[in-house]
Amino acid sequence: MQSYNRWGIVRKTHGVMADDEIWIRFKGETLTHRDVCLRKDLYYPEEPNYFEANKY
Repeated sequence: MQSYNRWGIVRKTHGVMADDEIWIRFKGETLTHRDVCLRKDLYYPEEPNYFEANKY
């Protein structure tokens, strides 16, 4: 993003904050909470942590 563009930020982040359980799904998208959730370890503990699973 080349400039501060509120709409651009919302399009990129889907309006998600750290503890949100809601998000904005734009027309034509099929995103789920699992896709946009920032704290997957809290909401989906059965899935391996991305960073732990991809350690070198």
